[in-house]
Amino acid sequence: MQSDFFVLHHEMKLGLRKLTDSDLGLADNATTHIGLYAGVLTFLKDEAVQHSYVIYNKSYYEMTSWFDRIIRGGEPSTPKIRTGKSEISVVSLIRNIAGENKGKSFYLMWFGLENEDIVYFLLEEKSEIFRDFFEEGINLHKVYDLAEPANKQLLDKIQEYFNIITEDLQTDIQEAVETGIKKRSFNIYDLDKAEKIKKDLGLSGERTINTYLEELLQRKEIYSFEWMNKQQESGLPYDFIIYKDQTKLQYVDVKKTKLDFLTSVYFSSNEIQFVSEKNNEDYSIYRIYYDDTEEKYYFKECSHCKEYMEKLKTVIEQFSEEVDKISDGAEIKIKVSPSEKYFKKITDKIRIELVTKSE
Repeated sequence: MQSDFFVLHHEMKLGLRKLTDSDLGLADNATTHIGLYAGVLTFLKDEAVQHSYVIYNKSYYEMTSWFDRIIRGGEPSTPKIRTGKSEISVVSLIRNIAGENKGKSFYLMWFGLENEDIVYFLLEEKSEIFRDFFEEGINLHKVYDLAEPANKQLLDKIQEYFNIITEDLQTDIQEAVETGIKKRSFNIYDLDKAEKIKKDLGLSGERTINTYLEELLQRKEIYSFEWMNKQQESGLPYDFIIYKDQTKLQYVDVKKTKLDFLTSVYFSSNEIQFVSEKNNEDYSIYRIYYDDTEEKYYFKECSHCKEYMEKLKTVIEQFSEEVDKISDGAEIKIKVSPSEKYFKKITDKIRIELVTKSE
C-alpha cells in the first residue's frame, strides 16, 4: 500500500516556470535570487527561513529555503527565494546542479505541504518525470489550482512521487514515535501526525481482531476471550487473552501495519520481560498487514519467540545504564522483524476485513 503521509497544504496551489540562465547562475548578470509566482505559498510570512525539500533525479535533499517577497511601492509583492546566509540553500543547490549539467533546460515546480514545509522540484525539460507530470503543448508557466477536478491527476502524481522518494524519512519519523529516540530533528507537525496514525492503527487493529475472535466464539472454536483495552488503554503488555478451553489461555498482542508483513514490529522492555517469562505457546502476536499484490488485508499469528526475547532481556539488563542514556529515561523499544528467525512458528495468512470504527 502506497503511503500518503505527506500531503499538500490546503492552499492547493502549485507554481511552475522555466528557469533562465540568470536564475541558474549561468549568466554574467545573475541575481542572488530566483523569482516565484504570486498565489503560491501565500501562507508564508513576507520573510521566512523555511525547512524545504529539493527534489532532483529521484533523490531529495533537505535544506533551508530563504524566502521573501520583492517590495514594490513600499508593499510586498512577487515572492522569491534567495541564496541566503547558510552554506547551502535551495538556490545554491539548484545552481550547483545546473553548473554540472550545462546545456540542459530546467523547470522549477514548487508547492507547500500541510506541515508548511516547502517542496521544490527541479525538473529537466526532457526528462521522463517532466513528461509524466505535464502534457506537451500546454502552458507551462503558470500557477495550478490543484483543487480543480481537471488537475486531480497531477495532484495525485505529485503526492505519490514525493511519498515514494521520502520513504526512508517516513520510516525515521515512525521509529522516533515508536521508540522515543530521534536520530535527527523532525517537524513537530509530522511527529504529532505519526503519533495519531500509530494510535489509530493500533485501535483499528484491535477492533478488527475483536470481531475476528467474536466469530471464532460463535463457531465455538474458542471458549472465551477478553479485550483488555476495550474501555480504555490498560497499559498491559498484551491486548487480548484467549481461552482455548476452561484452563488453557493465550496472550495476544496485535501489531498492525499498512505496509507488508515483514515490516518491523516494536517491543517495549516491558513486553520483552513479559514474553520471556511465558511458555512459547502462551504468547503470540497477530500481525495485520497489507498485501499489495492482492490489495487486501491479512494477518498471521507469530509465536514461539521466547528464546529470542530472553536474549533481548539479558542484553537490556546488561546495558541498562547505556540504554537509559540513549532513551533519555524513556522506556526503550526494540525493532524486530516478524520472520521465522525470531518467531519459530508463523501460521498461514488469514484474510480479514478491517474494522476502523466501533460498532
